[in-house]
Amino acid sequence: MKKIGLLNCGGAKRKGPAKAKDLYSGYYFWLTYLYMKHIIQPDDIFIVSTRINNFTFLPELQKEKFNRVEDWKMDDIHVFTHVDDIIYPYETEKPATWSVPVIRRLMNVGTEKFIQDYNIDPNEVEVHSLLGRVYGEPVLEYFPNHHLYFQGLRMGYRIQVMKEELENANISTRPNYEW
Repeated sequence: MKKIGLLNCGGAKRKGPAKAKDLYSGYYFWLTYLYMKHIIQPDDIFIVSTRINNFTFLPELQKEKFNRVEDWKMDDIHVFTHVDDIIYPYETEKPATWSVPVIRRLMNVGTEKFIQDYNIDPNEVEVHSLLGRVYGEPVLEYFPNHHLYFQGLRMGYRIQVMKEELENANISTRPNYEW
């Protein structure tokens, strides 16, 4: 069974196009990427974000009855990005200002698009997630074989556990800020 890893994106980004794994420059993103790559060791890693191409589409997200996949402009929504895909820095409204139902709908539509685009059979993959609750719950509903790490733990404890496990595996947790 193929193993897929899912990470949250980060707010801090470098300037200019880069591989998705290099675009996000925050320490927490770097640590979760290292943990996923070296400790969990999935076959593929994807970053989950609320990246939307058409910003004029954002008001449509606020509509209560806008919850069927057929109602969304699928080409404008990019929720899953492979870590090796080249992407440009982007800005969106802060998801914290969006209601949970809006984020949930976005994650549902994005997950359906991900399954289609990558020809994934949800019953034939094992999903390993470092996503937070708001992004993680709607995404993982699609995958019966999933593992959600660190759920309910405070950020400081998550960082401590990841750092200890990486250091025990002789993986440096120092950020690579060579750009």
